Amino acid sequence: MKNKKLIQLRKDKGLSQEAFARLMGIALMTQYKVENGHIVASRNYMDKLKEIYPDVSIDSLFFNTKQQ
Repeated sequence: MKNKKLIQLRKDKGLSQEAFARLMGIALMTQYKVENGHIVASRNYMDKLKEIYPDVSIDSLFFNTKQQ
């Protein structure tokens, strides 16, 4: 299942998947797979996201599946 909230966060920041992946220090394919629900975001991914965007709620992005 696509993570629509994560996709929207990236778009709200005006970033392509490639730019977001570069900012996160991950491969473009990893970003694609996380956004499209092919893999689960790792703890390191979530920590890095929180470091870059401290106001973002990790819980609402990854654990509140009803609203995705």
